[in-house]
Amino acid sequence: VHRHGHVVSMCPARLVVATDVTAEEAARAELRETNRKLQVASEMANLGHWTNDFRTGVIQWSDELYRIFGLEKDTFPLTLDAIRKQFHPDHRKQFDNDILRVFQGGKMVESEHCIVTPAGEEKWIMERISLLVDENNQPNRLEGIALDITPLKNSQRAIIQSNERYELVMQAAIEAIIDWDVVK
Repeated sequence: VHRHGHVVSMCPARLVVATDVTAEEAARAELRETNRKLQVASEMANLGHWTNDFRTGVIQWSDELYRIFGLEKDTFPLTLDAIRKQFHPDHRKQFDNDILRVFQGGKMVESEHCIVTPAGEEKWIMERISLLVDENNQPNRLEGIALDITPLKNSQRAIIQSNERYELVMQAAIEAIIDWDVVK
């Protein structure tokens, strides 16, 4: 616009807004790296985790928990009943009792369970369950971890069997020595 109010020329106007997202991108990259490290640590430790959100009704498992249980993420229905069936029949009542205990003021319950994979393999897990409450002290979520302790249980079983064999050998050896002494 000319100073006398006449339009001299008309140019299309463009508005360009730019925002520096460097900090946000750095935070996202750091979060991705932290998640990657957590995944590696979970795999190395044979440690899976899960949540059960009462508000949404959604149960979530980590990839490592699916691996421990020998289940496929895309085909296994995450329902309490389906999960319960993965436990050895002798351990299902204990599983139920653990859930009840955490609601009865346990806040955190820890126990060992035997599970059976779809391939029929028996595995042992150490599970820790925690109850989270909202600002009104109402339960809103269960969280848990499951550590595959099968190698530990196998080692314990081998030690017990070895000790039992040792006891039998020692008992037989003592009886043999006594028999040998008597024969003279």
